[in-house]
Amino acid sequence: RRVLLFFVLPIEAWLLVVLLIGLDLLNFLSATGGGVSQLAHLGGAAFGYIFVRHRDRFDRWIDRFSARLEARRAAQAEESEARLDALLDKINREGIGSLTPRERAFLKRASRRYQDRGGR
Repeated sequence: RRVLLFFVLPIEAWLLVVLLIGLDLLNFLSATGGGVSQLAHLGGAAFGYIFVRHRDRFDRWIDRFSARLEARRAAQAEESEARLDALLDKINREGIGSLTPRERAFLKRASRRYQDRGGR
């Protein structure tokens, strides 16, 4: 793919990348202040190269991470529902006055979540 360098000079994209990495490498090697910004650019370029070369591995890792996160959320929702059911049973048996402050706070949070979801 061709790009316009300075909106004037047509140059191949891969060549532009090589030139910019070369400039950053040259600036890093000659920098008196440590060259932290050049090192950051070079690290970004290295990560970009690895990401493009191993895109399928990143996609699989992201899919596995997302699936684990969704499973954790589902388990937390089930646990919350079970706790809510237990609290409502306790209110039914013993009355609302039997709730501890912690149980009341949980009930209030659950009520807010229920209202935010539109009653679903």
